[in-house]
Amino acid sequence: MPHSASPYDGNKVRFGAHQLREQVDRDCLAYVTWFAAGLRIIDISDPAQPMERGYIIPKPGDGQAAPLTNDVAMDRRGLIWFTDKACGLDAIEFTG
Repeated sequence: MPHSASPYDGNKVRFGAHQLREQVDRDCLAYVTWFAAGLRIIDISDPAQPMERGYIIPKPGDGQAAPLTNDVAMDRRGLIWFTDKACGLDAIEFTG
């Protein structure tokens, strides 16, 4: 993920891949947290040409320079839950 994928200066805030959902379903989507670049949803059906299908960059917590998107999981309903290392928990539904 290039620094330009985030509105936050990757040279001044924590930037980079942190954690991915440890399961890939038949839809071949990988859910990866990327600190200041938020949650990224990547289609890996062609591993040689991964393509981003969606993303969300949450608002930083109070007093934080950028989000610290940290962990991701999906429940049986398909809701995607992700945390911020400094504060917060978000849930989204990706309709893709």
